[in-house]
Parts: sequence; C-alpha cells; structure tokens
Amino acid sequence: MKPIWVVDDDQSIRFVLEKALAREQFSVRSFSSPRDVIKALEDDQKRRATRSLRDGIDRIMIDLLSLYRDILLIQLGVGGQLLINESIRSELERVSALGTPKFTLATLDAITLARERIEGNVTPTLALEAMLVTAVRRGVAR
Repeated sequence: MKPIWVVDDDQSIRFVLEKALAREQFSVRSFSSPRDVIKALEDDQKRRATRSLRDGIDRIMIDLLSLYRDILLIQLGVGGQLLINESIRSELERVSALGTPKFTLATLDAITLARERIEGNVTPTLALEAMLVTAVRRGVAR
C-alpha cells in the first residue's frame, strides 16, 4: 500500500496525524515543507525511471538469450521443432553457420553475467559494455 503523505511545518501536528493514521494501519511519510515533498517526488521519479530502464534492458537480454539458445540448438543439430523463434528459423540457421557451439555458449554466459551484474546494481552501460567486449574477444579467439 502506498503511504499517505503528511505535510505540515508544525512537528506536533505531523506527530498527531502520523499516530492517528498508523493506528488505522496506514503507512505514513511526513514532511516539514513542500520543498521536502518535491524532493521526495523527484527521488521517487528517478527511482522509477531507473527501474523502468533496467527492466527494459532485462527484457531485451532475455530475448537475446532465446535467440542464442536457438542458435545453439541449430549448431548442435537438435533444432527440429524446439526453436522458440521459429518464425525466423532461416536467419537463425544462417547466423548459426557463422560460429561454433563453444562461441555461442560463451555469448550465452556473457549475457547471463551481464543480467546478474545489472540485477546487482552495476551501471547497465558498464555491464553491457563488458558483455559485448567479452563476446567479441571470445569470437575473435575461436
């Protein structure tokens, strides 16, 4: 449940309202000035924007994992009817011929590690850069 925000410059009024609302099982946040409320709103908006960005990146990375999973299945010769992305099978077959299962597994590992890093609060840009550098290095080393 979202908290009820109490704004008053008089601490005793805030205290009485907080206690009354808490007694009725409401969550309460109190502020001594409108400026404090604006700051709290800005902070909440920033947190929501960051969470939205991280969630969007995670969805993209899950899609990448499904693509590379399909590429690996094709490379291993077990891609029969098991592909998640059946609608782009011909493109996946073309891409799978460009690499090896070892490289594809390394790429899957790099994507998974980047997801874990982002979940662990690493800056998404840094995690994605590390993922791409790792994938490129492993691709060159094959």
